[in-house]
Amino acid sequence: MSRLYHTEYAHRRKATTYYTTETITQFLKANAIDEGFPVPVIDKERCKAYKSLLMGHGLVPRGRRKPGPVTIARKLATLHHFVKWLVDNDYLDHDVMSGVKMPPKAVENAKTQKEDFSEDELTRIFKGLGPFRTHREPVLREWYWGMLMLAHSGCRVTEIIQLLRSD
Repeated sequence: MSRLYHTEYAHRRKATTYYTTETITQFLKANAIDEGFPVPVIDKERCKAYKSLLMGHGLVPRGRRKPGPVTIARKLATLHHFVKWLVDNDYLDHDVMSGVKMPPKAVENAKTQKEDFSEDELTRIFKGLGPFRTHREPVLREWYWGMLMLAHSGCRVTEIIQLLRSD
C-alpha cells in the first residue's frame, strides 16, 4: 500500500519520501503489522498506541535522542497524511487518525526560541566575512556570497547551496 502512496507522491524530495517511509514503517512495526497487511487493521486504537509509544519513548533506537513534542507531532502528521490518502482512495472508511495529535501548546512550548543578533554582533560577523570577498580560493569566495545570501534572504542553507550562478 505504501508503494502506491509513494508513487502518487513521487514529486516529493528524497528526504521527505525517506522520512515518510520511516514513519509508516515504524508505525507498522510498533503495531506488529506486516507490509502486506489488510488495510482495515489500521484503527484508532493502533494510532493511539503508536502515539503512546512515541510519547513514552518506547521507539527510540539505542544511542538516539528521545523525540520531543515537535518530532512526535511531525510523525503523527505524516502518518495522518497517509491515513487521509487511504480514506481518499477508499482503502479505509473513515479517518482513524482524527484527534490523534499532540496538544498544540506542548508543541509550541517545545520549539526553540531564537534571539536576534545585536547590532554589535552583526557588525563583528560582517567584518569577519570581509576578507573572504576577494579571497584567491574560489570556494571561499562562494562561501562569502552564500553567507550574505543567508543573512539577507531568510533562505535555508540547503536552498542556498542548490543555487546556480544563473539563478
